[in-house]
Parts: sequence; structure tokens; C-alpha cells
Amino acid sequence: MRVAREAVRGAAASFARFSAFAGSDLARLPAPLAAAARYLREHYDMRNHTRTGVPHTAGIGDEFVDWFAIAGPPEVARERFASASAGSPRWASTSATSFPARPACRARWRWGRSSVWPGR
Repeated sequence: MRVAREAVRGAAASFARFSAFAGSDLARLPAPLAAAARYLREHYDMRNHTRTGVPHTAGIGDEFVDWFAIAGPPEVARERFASASAGSPRWASTSATSFPARPACRARWRWGRSSVWPGR
């Protein structure tokens, strides 16, 4: 799980940052997103946009990544995709954009293609 979370942490921070833009009413956001947005308002650095392991991802904890993103082994991904298709109020699809170690990226695509949706 650690590698999977790290693979998407930078992307999660980048997408959560949209809720942190000036003028956004953080009080209207779900609590986990509001907390991340408050942190990102103060710390997001566009020079490290989408990257993992940079100062602005220090405030994006595992609990937020688990809530906001889909990261983990195939059974976790299948469960999250199934709950999303069952009427989750928020849903977007993207790939990890932080480019962690190349073997982790290759492994992510292999299991995504073969394990999350076998036969597709």
C-alpha cells in the first residue's frame, strides 16, 4: 500500500488543490477535503506540481489519499471502482502523475490491466 499511496499522493494533492483556490468556501467541503485544501492553500508549490515526496505533499496523509484516490492492490481498486459506480457523489479518473520509481509505474499498469478488470 505504501508504494501505491506514494504513486498517487502528488496527483491527489494537485486535484485537491482545485478546492483550495482563493474564494473557495472551504466550509462547504467534506471535512477531509477541507483540511487538505487549507494545507494546500498555504503550502502548494507549482514548481513541484503533481510530484510526490515534495514539501506540499507532507500535509497529504495516508487517510486522505485513501479517501480521495484509488490506490492499492487489485481488490482495493475493484472495491473502490464498484462503490463509485454505485453512486458515489464524486468521481474522476486519472492515472498517477507523480512518476514514482519506474518499476512501481510498470507494476501499477500491469496489475491495473490484468487484475482490476480481468479479461478486458
